[in-house]
Amino acid sequence: CTMGTCTMGTCDAGFANCDGNAVNGCETSTWTLANCGACGLVCGLANASESCATGTCTLGPCDTGFGNCDGIWQNGCEVNTWTSLANCGGCGLSCTNAHGTTACVLGACSSTCALGWGNCDGDAQNGCETALDTEANCGACGTVCLPVSPCTLGQCGCGTCNAGFANCDGMAGNGCEVTLASAPGNCGACGNSCPTPANSTRTCAMGACGFTCNA
Repeated sequence: CTMGTCTMGTCDAGFANCDGNAVNGCETSTWTLANCGACGLVCGLANASESCATGTCTLGPCDTGFGNCDGIWQNGCEVNTWTSLANCGGCGLSCTNAHGTTACVLGACSSTCALGWGNCDGDAQNGCETALDTEANCGACGTVCLPVSPCTLGQCGCGTCNAGFANCDGMAGNGCEVTLASAPGNCGACGNSCPTPANSTRTCAMGACGFTCNA
């Protein structure tokens, strides 16, 4: 009190005269979110909880679906990890897809494959990594063509049959299923059905039709 006037000295640690009124002294705690470390210095961080312990603004846990991916606490949890392709489900978890389109839905990568490609490893984060024009994945993941059935435009086809064999049923899946040298229904060639004379059993030997008389 100087010459009848109340004069304020130095505020205690953690307090300040924020209303400018010396009569009520240092009325404001500077350890609050509204006055964190100084009068009017608000501690409010995006998409996160925060605290002002000992006058320092501190980042708390991020809100669900957000992350502090740049490591800078001052801007809070700046990334939406439920929609960000570069941080899908967590910081640094990127969605990629070289063969189609991709999206981040509720923190999970979701891929739409381009024609002729598939997500055969089951990993949504690397998208559609497998070409569906190989004998191991022909038209769909896990559809395997037989060795003699090459994959063409996503369909198993019958390649060149070994000598003496043929694909007479037209089904590529079972390859060259007929032995032409001994199949009476396809003797020597597909569709060449050996006749059955009366009282006999038809035969096919070395691709030529014959018959054996019944007893």
